[in-house]
Amino acid sequence: MAIVDRPAALSPSARGASQGRFGGPERFRSAESDVEQPDTLPRDRVRDLTALAILAACAFTVAALVTFDPADPPAPRAFPPHARAVNACGVLGAAVAAWLHEWFGHGAWFALALVAGFDALLLRRRRLNDLPLRTAGGIVATIGVCTLLAMFLPDFVARPIWGPGGHAGAAGRVVAEGYLAKAGAT
Repeated sequence: MAIVDRPAALSPSARGASQGRFGGPERFRSAESDVEQPDTLPRDRVRDLTALAILAACAFTVAALVTFDPADPPAPRAFPPHARAVNACGVLGAAVAAWLHEWFGHGAWFALALVAGFDALLLRRRRLNDLPLRTAGGIVATIGVCTLLAMFLPDFVARPIWGPGGHAGAAGRVVAEGYLAKAGAT
């Protein structure tokens, strides 16, 4: 039992590095022990597969938003409607992009960036402290961005049919300007 209580023997090269201020022995400490390690989680297959599925969904959504055309089926919102979807992700991509543009306008890119940031945390196996609170904050931030787009996007920028902030931005603008005027809403 006495062996367990003794400090480990150091090699001659490590002895010089671990000498105390006045040449006396000092406990061996690595440089990493002084730096606080981030909260990483052990490998979990379900979490990793979920993160990869979210990554694939983000890539799909980016491709769908980039190639969005309002005249695409399944519910064309422009005339003349296309017979086939010209969206890079087909009919499903056209439907996803149309739904995102309808509800968030250009703020769909902000919402997609938040989901991609969440996915990056999952892929790096970071702890997700206060996830419900952070999710609520992301939703409020997305609605805030959509509201600001609806209020201040210049006219020379191409706008979706439903407005630059979609339905979320229009509702946020009505509520904010109705109760706070334009300066207070900002």
